[in-house]
Amino acid sequence: LLDSLLQETKDCNYCNYIHAGMGLLLLLLSLLLNHAVTHLMVQILTSRLPSIPTMDILYAANWLVSLVQAVMTTLAGMVFTWQSGLVLMDVKLSLLYPYGWLSLGYWLYDLCSLGLLANKTTPDHSVPEVPGMSQLLRRSIKSVVTLVRWWPGMVCHHVGVITFLWVAVINTSRQRGDGMIALSFIMELSSVFVAARSALARLGFKQTRLYLGISICMVAAFLLVRILLVPLVIHLHSREQGLSMVQGVLSMPRQCVMGTVLFYGLNCYWFALMVRGSVKLFNKYKKI
Repeated sequence: LLDSLLQETKDCNYCNYIHAGMGLLLLLLSLLLNHAVTHLMVQILTSRLPSIPTMDILYAANWLVSLVQAVMTTLAGMVFTWQSGLVLMDVKLSLLYPYGWLSLGYWLYDLCSLGLLANKTTPDHSVPEVPGMSQLLRRSIKSVVTLVRWWPGMVCHHVGVITFLWVAVINTSRQRGDGMIALSFIMELSSVFVAARSALARLGFKQTRLYLGISICMVAAFLLVRILLVPLVIHLHSREQGLSMVQGVLSMPRQCVMGTVLFYGLNCYWFALMVRGSVKLFNKYKKI
């Protein structure tokens, strides 16, 4: 019996090593692909729009890579949700783990890209000298400080997504909830139009019908996947447990309820800002 248990432990450790090795390879592949796509976007935009300043080209290329990632994640979420049959908790999705590694590569790459852009476009922030601190370490700390000061909200967003991928998708022992994670991927649909809109703004297309149309689509997509989808997820979860929506919410752990309320409240706030901005843009466009 002891020999059998030891053998099972060795087999389990071996499987863990295989999974980790596969994950690191997928992470490396994702980093290389994102770098290649970014370089391709820069080359295309530079050749097609030679009058646009270099920094605007770099920002637009970054947003277009984000658009590609958002499209892929939305499609992956739809496929995973179809595979789950709208079962949120008691379903296992085998491709969720490898896609988590691929997605992690994008978010790490994008965070580093934003750091490079921030350090190219913002004033230098000095770091006090500390005895024994190497020049490389001081430079790294300065870069991180510059990035956080430049766009703290985006940094928090990226760190939150990276933490979610690592804790909930990659390095997790949970046995339930794959369907819920699949539905959360569909929320990236709104990011498709956010990225497209931001890229158009950087390339000087703010006063066009395309920009207005993308802005309207952004608001509609945000309403669909960030405002309406959350109550649907709660309804599906409660139905699986044989409870009403109110009973389902009350049965959730307190930290989950608090996190959901905070997440939904922020989404409602951002949606209100989007609607207000779109109304101003529409009124401005009518006067032109």
